[in-house]
Amino acid sequence: MISLITISVKKFEKIWFGIAIQVGGEIIKISFSKSRKDVLNEIIKRVSQNWRIRSNDSEVQTALVSINKLFHGEKNNNQLKIDFKQATKFQRKVYSLLREIPKGKVSTYSIIAEAVGHRGACRAVGNVMASNPFPLLIPCHRIINSNLRIGNYSIPGLNEIESSRLKLKVLQNEGVKIKENKVVYEHVYFPKNKRKNK
Repeated sequence: MISLITISVKKFEKIWFGIAIQVGGEIIKISFSKSRKDVLNEIIKRVSQNWRIRSNDSEVQTALVSINKLFHGEKNNNQLKIDFKQATKFQRKVYSLLREIPKGKVSTYSIIAEAVGHRGACRAVGNVMASNPFPLLIPCHRIINSNLRIGNYSIPGLNEIESSRLKLKVLQNEGVKIKENKVVYEHVYFPKNKRKNK
């Protein structure tokens, strides 16, 4: 039996947020950008089942408000459920580590690769970041380059410069300090098994 998926998009200030939630409340895709069309197209690419667009679904609206709060670095008390069924074992390991990174901290591709037991697999970690279907909930924006520059951010409809500016804004909303286009080292987070900043 094919389950129904509800898709909704909403604009908060200048940013459009979109979400796809299946019956039961599990999120299967989140997207945000400056264009409603780009957000909706990105959401629909992930959804292979029957779906409908609803703007007045209270569960979906609550989730969108929570995602907007995360974007602005605000505390989110709503525990949103994520559907990890399509994630590989490697992706799940990386997602798990990303969720450990607290607000106001960042880590690097190489630190995460080593922490999941694949030292040198920075490119693989980067691919997980680029294809992350749950941005902000799985905080891929908290991963930066080893040289402490913030690096790229995959945002539909935005070029590299625009998406990097948006990533910078999200990090600054969370309290990450930037000096001379680099993250201040005190904001770098090391997973528990590799921690150097305790």
